[in-house]
Amino acid sequence: MAMITSHSGKELWPNDMNIKHLAPTGLLEKSIVRFKIFTIDHQLIKASIGFLHDEDIKTFQGRLKDILLI
Repeated sequence: MAMITSHSGKELWPNDMNIKHLAPTGLLEKSIVRFKIFTIDHQLIKASIGFLHDEDIKTFQGRLKDILLI
């Protein structure tokens, strides 16, 4: 899992990724993916509000590869 948070002028971390396409995500405010990677038991996830657009997924995958050095 990675953290998604609203971005309201906060200072960005070096690997933060702006979500360009908000409509499919179900998010109402400009948001970022923050690579604070962690695991969570899938039973704790109650619902999904949306998904990332294909372009944002490609950007996410590229950033993740850079971070993990793969």
